[in-house]
Amino acid sequence: MNKTIFNPISDYSADQPGRISQEPWYLELVSKTNVIFHTDSYDFILPYISSLGINRVFIPPFVQRIDPIVRNTNNTPQQIPTEIITQFPCGIMSLSIKLKNPQALLTELIRTNYVLKLDKGYEALYKDYNNGHKLNLKQATRLGIHVSRSIDIMEFTDFYYQFSHADIPENYKNKKKIFNLVTECLKRGCGFIYKAVNDQNQILACAFLTNYNKRMVYLLSSSSPEGKKQYAMYTILDDIIKTHCNSNLILDFEGSMIPGIAYFMKGFGAEEEKYYVYEWNEHFLCKLKKQLKQFIRR
Repeated sequence: MNKTIFNPISDYSADQPGRISQEPWYLELVSKTNVIFHTDSYDFILPYISSLGINRVFIPPFVQRIDPIVRNTNNTPQQIPTEIITQFPCGIMSLSIKLKNPQALLTELIRTNYVLKLDKGYEALYKDYNNGHKLNLKQATRLGIHVSRSIDIMEFTDFYYQFSHADIPENYKNKKKIFNLVTECLKRGCGFIYKAVNDQNQILACAFLTNYNKRMVYLLSSSSPEGKKQYAMYTILDDIIKTHCNSNLILDFEGSMIPGIAYFMKGFGAEEEKYYVYEWNEHFLCKLKKQLKQFIRR
């Protein structure tokens, strides 16, 4: 790999990144191999995997998007640098910015994220909940569900592994990786665990959020079957909103392509935020792999 342009992520140093996913220590927990493509105006952070002699840029688990670090706002990237595509003949990137002049070889997908600004009082925020969410919260209150912070990482990891959504990919259910990620975030003061329990102190739901640079990311969550019936996760989100209202924080729900989860997020008054996924497959093996995936999905 050309080390005059592509530098190891361990050599990377910059002012505080905008998102936790741009932090080298975070990336090294979710991806084994990462490099930085450096220019005078911006840096592209590139997690990648190698297979059959091909280096492929990928989006690691527990990462929604990795934006370039821009030092000169008058010279933001208009396309993915050709040096990246030459070095990585296959890849996928997820960015907050829409490339203004993307190469023809790129496939662009527009995805939806949901965010909630917590700059108002709780009553004003609660007013924007949909009626279904309000009814569910009243029901949960009648059932005596209460929410608390937790520092028991193993308890959270075991519960998440047992009850996480069936449609969540398996690489998001690696117990060791989850345990290490949550442990490091808590150690650095960049996250917290919430749990909802019933009157018998049985856990019904739990959630892990990162908290970095005024942005709380609803990263990992799960509910037991009983917790779903009793709307336990609603109480966790409501408690987070109540605790952090009247602040400059943003609650980032991380979006979802699963309709039921998207409804859950929007129901708290969250607003849509678009982001952009760019993919390229220049190597014939990458093209073949993509065609096989499309065939299997039919």
